[in-house]
Amino acid sequence: MATPVLSRPLRRTGATAPLPDFRGIIRDEYVKFPQLQYQIRRVREFRENLLELEISHDFDWIYVNSITKNSDYEATSEIIRKKLGLEMDQQRSWKSTREALKKWIELIERMGILVFKVPKIPTEVMRGFSIVEKKYPVIVINSQDTESGKIFTLLHELAHIFIGKSGLCNPFDAFGAKFDPLEIFCNYLAGAILIPKKFLLNHTLVKTHTDLANWDDNDIKLVAKDFKSSKDATLRRILIHKKVTKKLYIEKHSKYRAFIISEKDRKKKKRKKKSGGPLPEVTFKSQMSDIYLFFILNALDKKKITEYDALRLLNTTEKVFKRVIGSIF
Repeated sequence: MATPVLSRPLRRTGATAPLPDFRGIIRDEYVKFPQLQYQIRRVREFRENLLELEISHDFDWIYVNSITKNSDYEATSEIIRKKLGLEMDQQRSWKSTREALKKWIELIERMGILVFKVPKIPTEVMRGFSIVEKKYPVIVINSQDTESGKIFTLLHELAHIFIGKSGLCNPFDAFGAKFDPLEIFCNYLAGAILIPKKFLLNHTLVKTHTDLANWDDNDIKLVAKDFKSSKDATLRRILIHKKVTKKLYIEKHSKYRAFIISEKDRKKKKRKKKSGGPLPEVTFKSQMSDIYLFFILNALDKKKITEYDALRLLNTTEKVFKRVIGSIF
């Protein structure tokens, strides 16, 4: 029988903890988005649960706060990719942006970073945020975003962790016009991690392109496909390396953004026509950090916690928990 070491009331951050002072949103704005407040407090509580469990691990977290916004973002991106253990051949082998997102998350969580997805928050309000701590830093991405959008946000928030500054931001504004230097740097670093300079400039379609004022959308799509990136982020990297004019980039950026908005509206209408939705256990698993779930299940297996504790630590019901266990084992 498990020793109920956590059957005492757990510290509940959701009710009392102050909200963090994120860049990109002023404190008074939180009151307009109660779902955002709830999700921030929820993932902070998950993180604190791990601290209370005092789980053995091999993470060092020496990378947290290891760079500054004045670092060379191209050189830093190579260091981060090496830390992740990601080679370009591996990235190219991913079949889709959906698979790429899964693989990026796996690599990042191996560094001891908790990655969660949250629902019911418009992407206009939040694409992602990070909670930077020396142990178990957290990245949260918006489940309503596109797959390529989630990838860029994931890497943008990873940049925040390496800098050592929490952030809540929308990393897709053209040229970072609405952001401070930190947000601009995180965008540049995220782009460089996703689309390394040497591989971009050696790409056949980029290397042989000479008419900077004209880029065919299909060619941009082909380059983006190799990196499992969006066309917008790809063209932005091409612009940074002076392989397209700023005028053309702005035109295409506006076009791509308009298309994303129209697609979002179309999918929203389609969802309204459909009844039901994904099974609760599917939703739970898609939003939960894999390493957080692993640690809780491992503690349960070793009888360090009871099943009742596990339900509370995972913030789920017994029915959903049983189904999640069944899908894993």
